[in-house]
Amino acid sequence: MDKRKAGKNPNTNFASKGKKPGTVDTGMSERLPVFSFQLLDREGPYHIGCCASVFEIVEFLTKLGNFEKMNWTEIISGRHSHNVSKDRLSKPARDRLEAIKLDDIDELFSLRIEGDNRVWGIKEGHILRLLWWDPDHQVCPSLKA
Repeated sequence: MDKRKAGKNPNTNFASKGKKPGTVDTGMSERLPVFSFQLLDREGPYHIGCCASVFEIVEFLTKLGNFEKMNWTEIISGRHSHNVSKDRLSKPARDRLEAIKLDDIDELFSLRIEGDNRVWGIKEGHILRLLWWDPDHQVCPSLKA
């Protein structure tokens, strides 16, 4: 039997599944994260190559690997990682979403790597579709003075 006919097409775009990006499916919080690089923005102000050294990229990938040992409940609790409404993003970030045709997304997920360093993506169930690297917390600047 053709798996694609059974609704198991792995190439289905997240937007076409009828789920609102950023929502968590029941039971997904206990699952281990999966990181997808399919949507990674390779241009603009938040792409990883714009200001990262090879050392920083290796460190970034190592830290992502460390998250793979935790479930979503552990990642979110106490680590400053959370969903952020698109309305709270900086104007350059909202403009970039428009430029890459993702401005219909209601929220992004901010994954705290260390200090001000964040990775931004679209969380769908246990999958985080990585979008931006934000080493200086500029996508959604903190309101702390």
